[in-house]
Amino acid sequence: PYATYAVNIDERWMGALQESFRHRENIPFHMPISNRVFQKSIVKIVDGNKVTFVPKNAKTMRSIAIEPALNVFLQLGVDEYVKSRLSKTYGVNLRDQSKNRYFAFLGSQDRSEQSFTTIDLSSASDTISIGIVKALFPDDWFHYLMKIRSPIGVLDGQQIKYEKLSSMGNATTFVVETLVFFALTYATCKYYFPTTDPRKDIAVYGDDIIVRQKAAPMVVKMLESAGFTLNLEKSFLQGPARESCGSDWVNGQAVR
Repeated sequence: PYATYAVNIDERWMGALQESFRHRENIPFHMPISNRVFQKSIVKIVDGNKVTFVPKNAKTMRSIAIEPALNVFLQLGVDEYVKSRLSKTYGVNLRDQSKNRYFAFLGSQDRSEQSFTTIDLSSASDTISIGIVKALFPDDWFHYLMKIRSPIGVLDGQQIKYEKLSSMGNATTFVVETLVFFALTYATCKYYFPTTDPRKDIAVYGDDIIVRQKAAPMVVKMLESAGFTLNLEKSFLQGPARESCGSDWVNGQAVR
C-alpha cells in the first residue's frame, strides 16, 4: 500500500506507467483504460530480496541482498529523513566521516582517561535484531520499518526467514544501526556522566563508535548486554593505536 500510494501521488510517474500499460495491452491513446486493472499492474509482489555475495576483502566474501525496487524507494525516504534528523538534533553527520577520523587521531596521541577510544563491532548490521528495534523505536516507526523490509531472502531457490531487521542492501540498514548504536552509547554516557554533554564526547558512524576512555568499559558492557559482539582486532581501548572509518593512527601518525 505504501508503494502504490507513492506512485499514485506522482503525476509524471503515473503518466509513464499508464503509457507503458497502454503499449503493453495495445490500448489506443484515445481509449479509456480500466483503472482497476491498471492499479493492479503498478506493483508486482515478490517473495523477498535476492541474497548474493560480494568481496569483503582479499580472503572473504560478504553477504548482501538485492531489494525489490519499490522497497528501496521507500527505504531511501527513511534513510534521508533519519540522516537529516540525526545531523540537526545530535550532530551525527552520516554524510561525512571526518569527525570519527579526527577523534581517532586525537585518541592515538593521548594516554589519559579523556583519551578517545575506538570501538568496532563484529557483523554489526547482521545483529540488529527485530527485537531490539521494537524495544528502542517508537511503535509507528517500528511498524513502518517492518512493512518496508523484506521478511525473507531467496538464495539458490531456497527461502530464508530473517530474524534481523534488514540485510545489507536495504537502504534503512545503515541509518538504523547508527541510530541504535548512538542511542545506546549516548544513554550510557549520560547515565554515568550526567553533568557532561555526550554529543561532544562521542562519535558514531555505523558501527564505528568513539567514546572517552573513562566511558569505554560501560559502553562495551551495554553493547554486549544488548547482543552485540566486540571486534577485538579493530577495537582500541588503550595504547597508541586507533582505527575508525578507514583511518588508522599510531601515536598521531597515519599508518593506513
